[in-house]
Amino acid sequence: MAMLHERLPQETAAALRQRAGVAEMLVLPADTPRPASARAANAAYHARQRALGAAEMEALLQAAGFRPPLAPADLTSVLISAVELFLRADGIEAEATVENGAVAVRVLRCPVYDRFADPTWHGVTACGCFARRQGWYDALETPVSESLLLNRKWDDPICHAEIRVQMDG
Repeated sequence: MAMLHERLPQETAAALRQRAGVAEMLVLPADTPRPASARAANAAYHARQRALGAAEMEALLQAAGFRPPLAPADLTSVLISAVELFLRADGIEAEATVENGAVAVRVLRCPVYDRFADPTWHGVTACGCFARRQGWYDALETPVSESLLLNRKWDDPICHAEIRVQMDG
C-alpha cells in the first residue's frame, strides 16, 4: 500500500517539505523576547517546536483531505508520511517503518547532534524533534505514546523512537 506522501501531488509534497527548514532553526527568532533563564529559553524553544509540529500535521491533514479522528491505517500512513516530509531536510534525515504494530522512527542525521559533536560549539542546544512530534499528536487528536529506544553510541542511529497509537476498543 502506498503511503500518503507518495500519493500527494509533487508540488503539494514539496510545499509541505519546505516547512521542515523552519523547524531546523536551532535558535529563537530575533524578535522573540529574551528569556530570563536557560529554563525559560528551553521552554520557549520547545513550545515553538510543538507549535511548528502541530502546524505541519494540520497542513498534511488538510492536503490529504483528512479530519481527525483517523482510522488506524490512515494514522500509520500519516505518521510515516510526516517523518518523510518533515524530518528529511538539509540538516535532518530520518526514516520510518512499521515494526510490531508501531511506527519506528530512526534519526540518521540531526542538526542538534551535529552541534553536540562539533568540538568548537560552546552553546547549549536542545532537541526539538520530540516537541515537534508532540505537536503532530496534538493535531491528530488521538492518544499516542512514544518511547525513546536508544540514543547514539557507536554506529547506532542518532535516536530511535517508537510511536504507538492508542486505539479505543
